[in-house]
Amino acid sequence: ILSAPMSLNSNKIVSGIKTMIRLSACVALHYSGTNRLFKSFGGKNNGSVKILAYHDIGKESYFHLQVPEFVFASHIEYMVQNGYNIISLEQAARMLINRDPVPKNTVVITFDDGYKSIYTAVDPIISRYNIPVTVFLSIEPIESRYPLFIDALAFAFEKTAEKKLDLRPFGLKHYSFESDDAN
Repeated sequence: ILSAPMSLNSNKIVSGIKTMIRLSACVALHYSGTNRLFKSFGGKNNGSVKILAYHDIGKESYFHLQVPEFVFASHIEYMVQNGYNIISLEQAARMLINRDPVPKNTVVITFDDGYKSIYTAVDPIISRYNIPVTVFLSIEPIESRYPLFIDALAFAFEKTAEKKLDLRPFGLKHYSFESDDAN
């Protein structure tokens, strides 16, 4: 059960889950063709709108959904210094609906879930450059007073004393988080 006190192996559990999610994401990106989209982002923009979607900005990362603040700042600085056309989601939608020409290197920046870092980390950076962003706020955690599922899951993995994760019933692998010297 994932409610046991924290153990020395909890970092291995979190690390194993991160690896599993990272590999799954890589496979999904490859087979969905999204990697071709990322390759096209590198300066040869053919008049399309690119959307950069972030979740959380900060120091602690779980499930690789959080981008360190200095990395986010470097993304913004790179785009500003290289003349990217950073517009709001509303501007992009209007441009596409009206079939207006899309300037080269047009980018929209979005944030999912409405983490506190939007105010503490993101706002100072985007305010410096007067950059618009769109925040998709998850209202269920506010209304229910319970955390987002991914936050609850990360907390559970951090606090568990379990030494294994068995995903075989789902056609996946069985993961052991015990060190080799413990066997």
